Amino acid sequence: RNIIAVAVLDALLPALDAFDRDGLADAIARYARYDALRERAVTWDDGARAGIAEGLDDDGALRVRTDDGATLALRAGEVRVRPRVHALP
Repeated sequence: RNIIAVAVLDALLPALDAFDRDGLADAIARYARYDALRERAVTWDDGARAGIAEGLDDDGALRVRTDDGATLALRAGEVRVRPRVHALP
């Protein structure tokens, strides 16, 4: 257990130092490489609203493009990934 704790702290402490030094912008840039939601269909408000995730904004909010083209910033709550359903011709 101690070996695992040391390994976690060895990775975490430099990341926290970088956050203190560089702020949120650097963390968001690094996160973008691993963003599993980008360009994925998502829902929120218990499925009442839907859109496409576009990554994080400078404040850390999730940017979502809605079907009508508006871009929203979601700052709290639950977002779900959903399969994109296309209307049949």
